[in-house]
Amino acid sequence: MRRTYYGAGLAITLTQPAPWAPRLAPRGFHYGATLAYLANFALRPFCSSTPGSLTCDPRSAGTYPVGGVVVIVIVAGFGPGPIPENQLFAGGSRAVVAGHRAVSRPFEVAGCLGAGADHAVGYTIDDGQLGRTRHASGCSAKKPTSL
Repeated sequence: MRRTYYGAGLAITLTQPAPWAPRLAPRGFHYGATLAYLANFALRPFCSSTPGSLTCDPRSAGTYPVGGVVVIVIVAGFGPGPIPENQLFAGGSRAVVAGHRAVSRPFEVAGCLGAGADHAVGYTIDDGQLGRTRHASGCSAKKPTSL
């Protein structure tokens, strides 16, 4: 299934499995924008706001079922910089995503949206503009969650 996600003046079109549906509204954060929170299970909003403050607890977004997947698509690089390319693409494993230079890096499942993931990987993807990148991170659960 092809879907296009919009934000930060960009449009990103993804080909994704049909069960990976947008589950939360896109959100802008410091120096970046989250264009899509995709999952094959229901997610709960994890941020609350009061006048002058925003509080987020990503672990409260939901619990992964067996086979549960969450993919987050982010555009970053709007802050001070630009960040040198040798830093953006250092470490990890070289990859190509949709014809663009990329690097994949595993990360701790504690950084996943929701609770109960047992696998996590992130991709930094060159969008061709100095100091700006696209990121896709994915978390999944292959085993039953015990909390």
